[in-house]
Amino acid sequence: CAPFVGAYVKILGGNRLALNAYLSMFQATAAERVAFEKIQDCFNEEPLTTKLKSPQIMMSILFSSECKAYYPEDSVNKMADMFKLDSIN
Repeated sequence: CAPFVGAYVKILGGNRLALNAYLSMFQATAAERVAFEKIQDCFNEEPLTTKLKSPQIMMSILFSSECKAYYPEDSVNKMADMFKLDSIN
């Protein structure tokens, strides 16, 4: 869940270099990088529609009963804080 949140935040940020730097932490293959870049391109094509709704979707996932049951509350809060900080920049 935490790596997904990090990748999702980088996708929303729209910065290709930041996305690839994050993916490097997981030794992403060239094909995986291309796939993430394509997703990022989709978000960049309609920034108002996708980026305004995405935080709402992400927060609903993070605070779902399933996620709360799987992760301790402090972990969920840390992921939410990471999402909020990166979405502002």
